[in-house]
Amino acid sequence: QGEFRTDITIENPVESITVYVSDNIFNQTVEKIVVNANIFEGISIENALVYPNPVKKYDGVWITFTLSQSAKVTIKIYTIAGRLVRVISDVSCNAGYNQRFWDGRDESGDELSNGVYLVHISAEGNSGTDKKIEKFIIAR
Repeated sequence: QGEFRTDITIENPVESITVYVSDNIFNQTVEKIVVNANIFEGISIENALVYPNPVKKYDGVWITFTLSQSAKVTIKIYTIAGRLVRVISDVSCNAGYNQRFWDGRDESGDELSNGVYLVHISAEGNSGTDKKIEKFIIAR
C-alpha cells in the first residue's frame, strides 16, 4: 500500500496513463487510467449568486462565484436604471469557489432603497476576461 504524486501534461482531450508498480519482492501490477480532460484555456466565471435574494433585512449580502483560474475581480452594483452605486475593485481571487461580502451600502455609505439591482462581476486573468451579471432585490 502506498501513494505517489507526479505532474503530468495533458495535450489531448482524452489521454491514457499506464502505471507499472512493483514491490521489493517483484510482485507487479499494471493499471491503465483513461483521463478525459476538458481543455479550456480561457477564464470563466460560473455559478454567480447573490445571497440572500431577496434581501429582507439590512445585513448585507454575499456575492459568490466560481472561477476557472486565479484572477483579479471587480464587482460593480448598479440600479436597474443603470446608475452605478458601488464598486468593489481589485479583489484577488483563486481558482474555484470565491465569496465576497458587501454591506449593502452605496459609495457614500447610505443604505440602498427597495428595488431591483444588478451585480456585474468581471474577472481578468492571464488568459483573458469574463463577465457575468446577476440581479437581486431589496424588499424590506
